[in-house]
Amino acid sequence: MSAAALIKVPAFIVYSENALATALTRRFIAKLAGPHEELWLTSRGQIDFDDQPALIDAAADAIDYFTRNSYYRICDRIRQKAEGDLR
Repeated sequence: MSAAALIKVPAFIVYSENALATALTRRFIAKLAGPHEELWLTSRGQIDFDDQPALIDAAADAIDYFTRNSYYRICDRIRQKAEGDLR
């Protein structure tokens, strides 16, 4: 749990209310030091993320979207800093 405070890079968490240890997951997310987003999907249980194509596809699409947007935001910040626009 204490490791969450050390995570300063963008993070994206996909989870479900019916997955294991939901309360611990929420506490971990709350302690993340860096920017983060969450996607809570509806499932019957933990292993649905292993064998339900609709959940797997939804999670993969969301992760792809988050990763691409995080990458572009980071590149913009680096460019702005290099140009002196970001202090």
